[in-house]
Amino acid sequence: MAAEAVRSARSLRDVAVVGMGIANQGETVVLWDRKTGEPLAPAVVWQCRRTEDACVRLRGDADLAARVRQRTGLPIDAYFSATKLAWLLDNVPGARERAARGELCAGTLDSYTVARLTGGKVFVTDPSTACRTQLADLETGRFADELCQVFQVHRDLLAEVVASDADVGDVVLGGVRAPLLALLCDQPSALLGSGCLRTGDVKCTYGTGAFLQVNAGATVPPRTTTAPALGGLGARRRAHLVAGGQRARRRGRAHLAPRRPGHARAARRDRGGAGAHAGQRRRALRARAHRARRAALGR
Repeated sequence: MAAEAVRSARSLRDVAVVGMGIANQGETVVLWDRKTGEPLAPAVVWQCRRTEDACVRLRGDADLAARVRQRTGLPIDAYFSATKLAWLLDNVPGARERAARGELCAGTLDSYTVARLTGGKVFVTDPSTACRTQLADLETGRFADELCQVFQVHRDLLAEVVASDADVGDVVLGGVRAPLLALLCDQPSALLGSGCLRTGDVKCTYGTGAFLQVNAGATVPPRTTTAPALGGLGARRRAHLVAGGQRARRRGRAHLAPRRPGHARAARRDRGGAGAHAGQRRRALRARAHRARRAALGR
């Protein structure tokens, strides 16, 4: 689809492709051969909960859980990439041994896509995505050795972290060569694409869930229960984000589905689960947005 879009743009009269960007789904991870670029196993997607038991064990150490929350802004949860990468290393035959020998790479979909587009010459990610792995320090946006040790992920597997608006070099797509000028996680990308450029601006987008984000400006907001997920957006003008989301589930909760911009509806009951009233959902989302905004502004 991306190649087709580039070809379409190229075919327009008086239009030149001057740059490309990647917006990626932040927590999904891939483990691949550093030399060939071939994945060793299917990607583990953001919705996968296979590492829940491992997260429960880690959360059992309250001091460790608090330290991880302080450094990353995130609660220990299977939603994020760290335990998914550890699972791949433990369950793909020979993966840990090969990782120790420097034969493998691991990362989010932006890292893998850029590596494939450049023939393995460029292996990078940006702070907005790195902070969704739970392996990066929120203050710096860089991967931290201590966090890699906590989750038993080899630091050398991971990409170099560059600014979200860094020029990482030329790529060829759809027969067009152009510089890759932007890397962003999907929700921060939606925040900026919605024009939320000022501190305190809020967006809520709907898809497989309802995802709120606040532009919190240059100061790292407090790690509070009202702002359960914090992600750094690293660019030449640094900003931080306060995020929270409600994901649709198959059992016991109403699905959220887009109806028209700015609205959501509660869908049918599923397998005996109780459907939620659409008005209650909207009020809950509105209240969460207000709490996230207050947290971002330090109120």
